[in-house]
Amino acid sequence: ASSAADAVTFRKAIGYLNDNLHRQPTISEIARYCNLSDASLKRLFEKYAGIGVHKYLTKLKIKAAMELLEEKESVANVAEKLGFTSQSYFSKAFKRETGMNPSELFVK
Repeated sequence: ASSAADAVTFRKAIGYLNDNLHRQPTISEIARYCNLSDASLKRLFEKYAGIGVHKYLTKLKIKAAMELLEEKESVANVAEKLGFTSQSYFSKAFKRETGMNPSELFVK
């Protein structure tokens, strides 16, 4: 595949992730949406993002979480809206990505 086609497919995959931040889409589901095999999807993310699909999805979720937390959403609501299985799992993922706990983010 040409790199122009790859770039378009990568953007399509990102769009799908952004549309599905409220849940945890599978690699197969995202690959199907992009008309790729699972392996091709994984290669695409390695090529353009330098990280795996789920890692990328987590980064998108954390970015969205920061925006929601800025709007004074509760940590529990943010975790639920972004499809995390539990508030504690969300807090761990948030801390791993940002180095902070979500609750200490906007406490002045």
